[in-house]
Amino acid sequence: MAPPEPVHVLVVDDDRNVQRMLADALTRHGFRVTVERDGEAALAAFERQPFDVVLLDVLLPALNGYEVARRIKSTPRGEKTPVLMLSGIYKTKLHQAQAMERHGAAGFVEKPFKLNQLFGKLEGVLGERFPRSPPSPPGNGALEPASEPLADPRAEAEASLVESTAEESTSAEFTTDEAGPLEPTTPVLGRGDFSTRSFPELLADLHRRRATGGLLLRRDRVKKIVFLRGGAPESVKSNRLSECLGRVMVRERMISEADCEESLKRMKAAGRQQGTVLIEMGCISPHNLRYALELQLRLKLLEVFTWTRGEFQFNPRAQPPAETVRLQMSTAAIVYEGVRRSHDQARLQALLGEVAGRYVHPAEDPLFAAQDMSLGEEEAGVLALMDGSRTVRELRRRGPLSPLDTDRFLYALLASQMVELRTERRVGPPPRPQVSAAAAPAAGDRPWDDDEEVLELEDEVPAPDDDGHLRERLLGSLAAMRRMDYFELLGLSPDAPADAVRSAAVELLHEYRLVGTPGSADVQGLVQQIADLVGIAHDTLIDPAARARYRAELRDGGVKHEVGAAVGRMLEAESAFRRGEQLLAGGDVPAAHAAFSDAVELQPEEGEFLALLGWTTHARAPADVEAGRRALDLLASAVERSPTLDRAHLYKGHVHKALGDTAGAQGEYEKAVECNPACNEALRELSILTWAARRSPQKTP
Repeated sequence: MAPPEPVHVLVVDDDRNVQRMLADALTRHGFRVTVERDGEAALAAFERQPFDVVLLDVLLPALNGYEVARRIKSTPRGEKTPVLMLSGIYKTKLHQAQAMERHGAAGFVEKPFKLNQLFGKLEGVLGERFPRSPPSPPGNGALEPASEPLADPRAEAEASLVESTAEESTSAEFTTDEAGPLEPTTPVLGRGDFSTRSFPELLADLHRRRATGGLLLRRDRVKKIVFLRGGAPESVKSNRLSECLGRVMVRERMISEADCEESLKRMKAAGRQQGTVLIEMGCISPHNLRYALELQLRLKLLEVFTWTRGEFQFNPRAQPPAETVRLQMSTAAIVYEGVRRSHDQARLQALLGEVAGRYVHPAEDPLFAAQDMSLGEEEAGVLALMDGSRTVRELRRRGPLSPLDTDRFLYALLASQMVELRTERRVGPPPRPQVSAAAAPAAGDRPWDDDEEVLELEDEVPAPDDDGHLRERLLGSLAAMRRMDYFELLGLSPDAPADAVRSAAVELLHEYRLVGTPGSADVQGLVQQIADLVGIAHDTLIDPAARARYRAELRDGGVKHEVGAAVGRMLEAESAFRRGEQLLAGGDVPAAHAAFSDAVELQPEEGEFLALLGWTTHARAPADVEAGRRALDLLASAVERSPTLDRAHLYKGHVHKALGDTAGAQGEYEKAVECNPACNEALRELSILTWAARRSPQKTP
C-alpha cells in the first residue's frame, strides 16, 4: 500500500526570510510546501494545483492577503481549503473577526509566534491529516545508488567536474597547514583529515583568514568542493548524484517522484534545465525554484558536518566559479546550524572534553566575532550569560537551553572563536556583547529549534532599496568615511580606551554588514570595503604603539585623504551610470551608450555597468552581427563579475536570440530566472521559445 501523499501547504509571504524559515520548519515536520511572494502569484499557483491549507500574510505587494483569501474562498475548490492569516500589524480582535467573517479565514496567527502555536492551528484545521511524525532525515553521507537514476545531466556534469578536480589535486604537491598564515603562492594549503581537525573549526579558520579558493573534501567515494571568497562559503559542488536538484526537491516534498521523472524526460528531450521545466509543468513557481536552489546548496554543505572522518585540502588557486545562486548564510550561522543538526552528546564530549568547571568568556578579537549568527531567543539568552562569570556547568543547569543544546551552541561559538574557556572567573563589569544575536537574519537561514523557536519578523519592516540606490548610498557613506580620520570614523576621542575602540568597531561593522546583505556582488564589495576600513581603524587604535604613530601622522597632515580619489571615481562612475539609465529609458540609445562607456572607463570592474554597456552596444545597431559579438563579450565580462545579476543574463539572452542562437538564449533566460524569480521578461521569453519549438516541424533523420 502506497504511503499517503503529504499535506501540501501554500505559504504566501513577501519576506524572503519568512518564506525560508516557514518552508524549512514545515518540510521537516512532514509537509510538502510551495512558496509564493505576492497575491497574484499565489492565486495563479492555487489555480494550477490543489493545496490542503494556505498560510497567508496580510500585507502583500499589489494584492493584499484579505483579497487573496476572498478570491480563494470564492472558488469551488478553495471553498473547502482552510486559510490561516498571518500578521504582525493587523492582529486586534476586530481584525481577526473580519478576517474570518468577511474573508473566510479559518484562523489568525499573530507575529511573532512560536512554532508550536502555528502547528496547533494547523492541527486544528487539518485534523487527522496533520503529520504526526517528521520524515526521517537524509543518510550519513553514503552514496545512494537507488536515487542516482533521477540525476539530471547538470548533476552528472558537476559530479564529473568534482572527480576530475580531485584527481588533479591528488597528483599535486601539497604543504601542511599548521595554523600559520595563508601564503598566496602556495599551490595547495591546509591538507589534513577530520580525525584531527573538525569541519566546523576548519571552516571558521578559513573565514578568519579571509581565504579565497576551493576546499576539496573526500570521504570514501563522496567528494565535494566548497568554494570560498573572502573566507565565506559561496558555492558547493558534489559528486553525489542524490544531491541533484530533482532529488532534493523530492526529498523536501516540493515535487513528487512522478513530477521529477517527467521533468527529466522533458529536459533531456529539449535540452532544458530541470527547474524551468518544472515551472512550465506547473509543479513549482519561479520563487520555489530559487528557494530549492538555495536549499540544495545549504544541504550539500550541511551534510559534511555529519562526517567524522575524511580528508580535506585547500587550494587558493581554485577560483570560485560564477554562480547564479550562492549561499546566503554567514560562516558563523553555517557552523552553528551544522553543529546543531549533526552533533550528538558523544561527539560533543569528544570535541569539548571536560569543561564543566571552566568559565565562558567573550572572545578577545571582536572583528572575527562580529557576524550575524541569527540566533533565537533561547540562544541569545545563553549568549548573554557568557560574560565570564559563569562556568559551563552553570550554563548547562540554569540556561534556557537543554544541556545538549547548550553544548552544541558552546562548541559552535568555540569553533568560531567567538568565546573562549578560562579557568578564572571574570573580575569587574561585564564586557559589551561582541557577537551579533539578531533574531531576524540579514542573510541566510535562521536555525529553527523544535517548537520553542520564535518567529520575530514583522510586516512593518520596510522593503530594501534596489541595488542601484543601495550602492549609491554605500558609496556616499564610504566617501564620507574616507574623509575622516580613524577617531572620527569610530566616533572616539584620541584617548579612548581599548574597550571603547573594540565596541565602536563592532557596532559600526555590524551596522554596515546588515545594510549590505543580501545584495549583489557590487553591493557586497562596497560593504567589504567599509568593513576593511573599520578593521584597519580598529587594528590601528587598539595597539598603543600603532595609535601613537597614527596620531603623529595626523599631526603632520597625512593619512586622512589617502584613498579619496578612488572613491571619487566610483561616485563619478555611478553618476554616469544613472545618467545612462535615464537616457535609455527616454529612448536615446546612442547617448545612453556613451554614458555607460564613461561609467565603465571609470569603474571597469562593475558588473552592472558592463551589462548596460553590452546591451546598448547591441541595441544601437541590432542588425550588426559584429556589434552583437562585441556585446556578448561585454555581457560575458558582466556575468563573470556579477553572476547573480539577472539583467546581465537577460540581455545576453536577447543578444543570443538576435544572432539566431536559440539554445544560448534559452540558457541565459533560465539563468536570469534563477537569479531573480520575478524576472517576468525572461519567463515570457522562455514561454515564447517553448511555444516556437513545439510548433516547428520535427526534423527526420
